[in-house]
Parts: sequence; structure tokens; C-alpha cells
Amino acid sequence: MTNGTGEAMTEAEEVVLRRTLAVELLRSATALQRVRDTAQLMDAILPVIREQLGYLSVWLYLFDPANPAEWKLISVSGGQERAVMQLVPTLVMDGDAMLTEIRCSEAPVTVLDARTDPRTDKAIVELLGNRSIVNVRLQVEDRFFGSLGTGSFGDEPIRVPDAVRLEWLQLLASYVAPVVERIFLAAHADRLEDEQRQLMEQLRQVQKLEVVGTLAGGIAHDFNNLLGAIRANTLAATLAIPSDAEAHDDLCGVLHAVDLAASLTRQLVDLSRRSAAAITSVAIADVIHDVTTFAARALPRDVTLRANVVEDLPPFLADSGRLYHALMNLILNARDALPEKGGTITVTAGQDGGFLVLSVTDNGCGMPPALVERVRDPFFTTKRHGTGLGLAMVQRCAEDHRGDMAIESWPGRGTNVRLTLPIAPAPPLAANGGG
Repeated sequence: MTNGTGEAMTEAEEVVLRRTLAVELLRSATALQRVRDTAQLMDAILPVIREQLGYLSVWLYLFDPANPAEWKLISVSGGQERAVMQLVPTLVMDGDAMLTEIRCSEAPVTVLDARTDPRTDKAIVELLGNRSIVNVRLQVEDRFFGSLGTGSFGDEPIRVPDAVRLEWLQLLASYVAPVVERIFLAAHADRLEDEQRQLMEQLRQVQKLEVVGTLAGGIAHDFNNLLGAIRANTLAATLAIPSDAEAHDDLCGVLHAVDLAASLTRQLVDLSRRSAAAITSVAIADVIHDVTTFAARALPRDVTLRANVVEDLPPFLADSGRLYHALMNLILNARDALPEKGGTITVTAGQDGGFLVLSVTDNGCGMPPALVERVRDPFFTTKRHGTGLGLAMVQRCAEDHRGDMAIESWPGRGTNVRLTLPIAPAPPLAANGGG
């Protein structure tokens, strides 16, 4: 056994070294109790490894128990941090002698010179400039799940630690292993909590729609009968008086209000009730042509409506009526977001792999993130006379087509709403009528 100068270590020197390492190990164990993530872990162990072993870099690789042949870089710190992260984020165990030895050996695995050692991957050695390498198993009880590594690179000295220091490194790894496990268990728990919150939010949305369905189904028929009677009598009254009479404009206003109420009733029923969808082979270019032609009549003259459709998009199975109404809703929403004078609305259609991508973009006022999170909710609206059902209906249309709706918005610059729908044929949809 040698001391720091390469000379044989005396018994007294070994005793002093062991005491020093024991003190360092105790300090490290205390520091590791406060570690909450891998960055803090690296900050805790790199300085002591530099001081006791003279290496300037430390890394941590873990493997997935479901795929133990693949080792993933979890964290790296020190002089080679960027190179290791960029060049070897993953190691494949198949055919790698050193990884196999780490997995099978409980003792530290050391390499004096990586350039000549037969166990090393020479392509990786060439990329990183490895010199000496030391890897220690990470294991809690009988659960082996990765390795803690350190070593030298480039012009750094070629050396491996003596037996006392290797023993100390192995003990340090035994303290590091449960900390790593705790970090990843906490991260897993956080992911589960996030998933639970998302599921609860989805449940609340479903419950909202169930309330809407109960309400709409219970009153829609009677309400439409009342609206029909109001409309018929109002229309008769408008025909009974001269068109230039003062009351004629008021009666026309009543007719307009009746039409709006009937439209709102249909939206409530469409949003909440599922009925057989009219699934056909749809040419999306035709749908966009029809919807933009009609929508242009509802836009102010100073608003520009553009359609950009990629040529030769394949037809796909969908409910063309619901897609039409979904796009119309998005265009009218974009119109309401435009400034008082002018503005541009762009409808685009393209293909991304097996998906059709439709988007409606405006250069209007945009929305802050807090609003973007809420605009999908039924009955939430920022408009003075809005119903809050438009985007909820578009979202339902996308989901019933096995797709998704994404919203991006930039305050003062505009909003983009994107529908991603699978092109491949799918089983018949259970969808809302209308939409």
C-alpha cells in the first residue's frame, strides 16, 4: 500500500489515513441527510472525492429494472460535465465488459489506463479522453440499481486509489445509494400526485358536463317549444306592420334574440349529449374551403382571413359537420380577439406523421397563461356576451376524434389553437351530434 507520494505506507500512516477517512465519511453521511435532489448530491460528494482521491469529476449512472441492459446518466459534476452529458447520456451493457463487471462484482471496479485496458469501450475513451476510472456499485440491501463513478481525464494523473481509499469509496457509495433511491422515490411520488391532480380535474370536467347534460336534456324540448312560439308570433307581428314602422326594428331584435337562444340551447345539448356521429371519408381541404368561405361573410372588411392547406393531404374518417363547426368556433373566437381595426386570421392544415394538424391563428390581444389554463372550461368566457361553450365544444370534438387540442397564446401578439387528429381509420366514434 502506498501513501500520497507513491512510497510504501507505514502502519502509522495507514492508521492516520483511516481515521481521516472515517471523519470524512461521518461528515459526508451528515451532509447526505440534507440532500433533496441529484444536484445537491453531486455538490455533497464531489469535494470530498477531490480531496481524498484527487479526481476532478464524478458521475452517476442508473439502469431501469425493466430494461437493465441500458444505463442512463442521471447526474455528472466536475471538469468533464458537459462532455459526458452530451456524448454518453446512455450506456449499453450488451458487450461492454466493464459494465458487466460492475454489475457482477461487489468490489470497486478500477481501470488504471482506459486507453489500454481491454475492458473499456475505446470509442468512448477517445471521445472523452478517459484515463483512470473507478466505479462502485449502488445497492440498497439486495437491490442493485446503478453505479457511482469517478476518474481522471486528459492530462490528469493516471492512478487508482489504494485499498484503504477504495474501501472508503465503497462505504461512501453505501451512504449515497439510499439517498439516490429516496430522491427517485420522491420524484415518483410527485409524478403520481400530479397525475392524480390531473385525473381529479378531468373528473370535475366530466361532472360539469353531466350537470349540463341533465339540465339541457330536461329543459331543451320545452324551451325550444317556447322559443318556437315566440318566434312564430313575433314573425307574424313583423308581417302585420309596415317595414318602416318604429316597432318593426324592435321585433327584428326579438327574432335575433330568439335565434341566439335557440343556438345556445343546441350548443348545450351538443356539448353534453352523445349521439351517433356521421363518420365519412373527409377531404379536409374541402371542409376548410367551405368554412372560410362562410366565415368571411361574418368578418369585418378590414379583417384578413387566410387558408394555408398543404397539397395532397390524405382523406381520413371523421364527422365533417363537427369539424366544420369546430373550425367556425375557432375563427369566430379569433375574430373577437382582434383589435378594433384590422387583423389577420390564418387557418392551416398539414400532416405530421400519422396525424392531421389543423390550426387557427390570430394576431389579436392574446391571453396570459392563467387564462389559457381556464378557457377550455365549460361556461368560462372573457367575452361580454359569450356563453363559454365554444372551446369546450372544440375540445370535445378533438377528443371524440381520438385527437387533442393545444392552445398557445402570447399577450399582445395573438393566439394559436391547434387540433391534432389521427389520420388512420379508427373504430366508429361515439360523438356529440352537431358540435
